[in-house]
Amino acid sequence: LSKGLVKDVLDLSSGGLSFILAKKDFFPFEKGDEIPQAFELSYQGQKFLLHADVVQIVKIKPFVLENVPYGDRLISLCFTNVDQLALKRWQSFWKSLA
Repeated sequence: LSKGLVKDVLDLSSGGLSFILAKKDFFPFEKGDEIPQAFELSYQGQKFLLHADVVQIVKIKPFVLENVPYGDRLISLCFTNVDQLALKRWQSFWKSLA
């Protein structure tokens, strides 16, 4: 997403993810934008290069979530099939967790 930006995932599924960004974090995308380059998702020792579209950006008021006392943004991404091999590998990995 941005070189060096590392965030914990708040919500994760086979089709996408959501994470919290602080106000100071640079995020040059808007709802509906395609993130033009693959990003790395690390999960349980596995690393995946995935592509995604921004499906939602929600402003979070201070203290709505316990771990977000300052008010930030919730970013939701939907994985796209730009790289079919990476997407299939991720979905296969996801199924193995069930």
